[in-house]
Amino acid sequence: MAPPPPSANLPLVERLKALAQTLQFAWFVGHVTLLLSVFRYLVSCIFFNYYSSSAQIAYRLAFISAAGTYGIVVYKGHFARGVQGSPLSIVMKLISDENVQYLGMALVWLYSRQLILALLPFSVYSVFHVATYSRMYLIPTLQPAAPAPTSPSSPNKPAVKQSPLAETIGRFIKQYYDASMGVVATLEIALLFRLVLSAITFSKGSWVLLIVYLSFFRARYAQSSFVQQAVRQLTARADATISHQSTPPQVRQGWETLKGVVRQGYEATDIGRYISGPTAAKKPQPKKAYVREYGGKLDKVYARFVKNDGHIAMSLTSRVFSLFSTATSDPTAPSAGDSHTSPWTQPSSMGGISDPNYTVRNGDLALLEEEEPRPPYLHAMLAGGTGGTCGDMLMHSLDTVKTRQQGDPTFPPKYTSMGQSYATIYRQEGICRGLYGGVTPALLGSFPGTVIFFGVYEYTKRLMIDSGINPSIAYLSGGFLADLAASVVYVPSEVLKTRLQLQGRHNNPHFNSGYNYRNMRDGFRQIVRQEGFSALFHGYKATIFRDLPFSALQFAFYEKEQSMAKDWVGKRDIGLGLEVLTAATAGGMAGVITCPMDVVKTRIQTQQNPPALPSGSSGAKHSVEHIPKESPRPHAASSHSHIPRAHSRPISTSGANTSIPPPGTPRLDTSSVFTGLKMIYRTEGLAGWFRGVGPRGVWTSIQSGTMLVMYQYLLKELEARQILEESL
Repeated sequence: MAPPPPSANLPLVERLKALAQTLQFAWFVGHVTLLLSVFRYLVSCIFFNYYSSSAQIAYRLAFISAAGTYGIVVYKGHFARGVQGSPLSIVMKLISDENVQYLGMALVWLYSRQLILALLPFSVYSVFHVATYSRMYLIPTLQPAAPAPTSPSSPNKPAVKQSPLAETIGRFIKQYYDASMGVVATLEIALLFRLVLSAITFSKGSWVLLIVYLSFFRARYAQSSFVQQAVRQLTARADATISHQSTPPQVRQGWETLKGVVRQGYEATDIGRYISGPTAAKKPQPKKAYVREYGGKLDKVYARFVKNDGHIAMSLTSRVFSLFSTATSDPTAPSAGDSHTSPWTQPSSMGGISDPNYTVRNGDLALLEEEEPRPPYLHAMLAGGTGGTCGDMLMHSLDTVKTRQQGDPTFPPKYTSMGQSYATIYRQEGICRGLYGGVTPALLGSFPGTVIFFGVYEYTKRLMIDSGINPSIAYLSGGFLADLAASVVYVPSEVLKTRLQLQGRHNNPHFNSGYNYRNMRDGFRQIVRQEGFSALFHGYKATIFRDLPFSALQFAFYEKEQSMAKDWVGKRDIGLGLEVLTAATAGGMAGVITCPMDVVKTRIQTQQNPPALPSGSSGAKHSVEHIPKESPRPHAASSHSHIPRAHSRPISTSGANTSIPPPGTPRLDTSSVFTGLKMIYRTEGLAGWFRGVGPRGVWTSIQSGTMLVMYQYLLKELEARQILEESL
């Protein structure tokens, strides 16, 4: 409800009481609280007390206030007057509302790690919100305006004399609004680069946060002319720097490729296009006075405010702030007086890329795909097997780091960031038995597995496309079935590989993994003798749940990106840069999406069957309690090697010297994927699902990039050799 017009006849206490009873006043208090919290947090930062209790409280309180203020606006704008329309239209309206977007990001930052850059855009918005509210409501309530002499233009209507403070605030808003919104756009771009840097350095949860913020920034770019202008300025500066003669041609080509991919990604993520379908081009419309800017409904204030030289009539104020009133029309509809040209006209969004020399339309590209020669199955299998094996061997050390992070039984975890994990494993265990532990079973399983995979994938894909099935479904199904066929080969090697990776160096005193194999052959014998041959397929279902959707998504993404790249370039040969980019992004996206399944797979495959204890409860308790908890692995292994192992359901990874896991480690005690997911979420939260997501995302990106680029290269070489032999 909007505050009533202040009356000079009422006492000050009554006027303030009437003002405080409105929902808009709570909105104002939220912005004031945000500014005070940000100020307190900045003081802590100045004295380098970022993580003190008071600094953390101030940081969280700032985002709680931001969520509250934007939540009030969303409530009044969408729910207070009733929700109308179909569910799809309601969802689209909410998604496209800037207030909903900022509300979502405030909640995301509230539960994320502290980033000072995340606070600053909200702070700038709050400054203008507080200033506008104070000028329109707070100052007139404290100092009701006295009637001024009658204006000659309207003798029957007495003019209202504004407070000098209100006029000063008005001039401030008029003078600094554009510049401040430009600063906000720059801060949001800087925050994007900051998150990219965190993702590259594999900070915890950085990849998930980056994906969420990219979605938010994409929406901001589509709706904010200030963000568009900041991006154009940054792009122009980069163009001027890269176009210098001293810049290598490869860098210039890579920059142009990156811009093209960003444009294609921008268009591909336009949700409205998929829902509404293609629409005819609209006739040019006159520019509106208001711009969808400044977090929502207050944008009309500033556009009209500039026009009226800082003097806003109370009737306009009531109309603009009608969002907080009880009976009014659609607050988003422009008023009749808002038809002048806005100083913040929003340019058109990024369009398609057209080459003046040569352009391939969608129909032409489909024709190219149909006419493109298919390689022989043997060529595809050899090229895929070689490429996949090279990719696996290249990234094996990173896979070891990822496995250690996911299967770490200690609490708090010993292996956290990628750089720290690399340094720790190298310093304590070396390269061969540490970073490259388990490389032999990985090699023995990689080549035959990828050979089978590419053979089944090519056969299934061609069969389904020739049968008239949609290519996207063919790619998904082909990757799904191909991985299912190859799983019989690579799952046993995956079990051996992950256990040797967790064990590290033989009798490793630095990491209590629960395994003590001298080599791959010894590991195979011990697993079969003590746990049975079926133990080689521990986690088979979990591996299938991870790898089937991963392969399906990876090749669906890859084929789609290849099609988009050919459409953009205008020919089949898209160049090495785009080959690497399409392959790496396809693998990276699929790897991040399927990370929860990878965590469950690693936990199940590396968990150990418990020792068969005596039937007496007291004896069992005594045998467990008297095992030295911190004893080195050689002593623990030697003193209890005589105890036979039971073939009961496995428990979570723990040391060989005790069946009691360290505090905080979930005891899965199950081979069910979904039960494991629930148990990890219950004990570790959402972060438990994405443990090791950074190394996994990078590993799948580089491994897929290596495999698919080598696959394409070897196919061309084999095809050229075949043509040469046939010509002879």
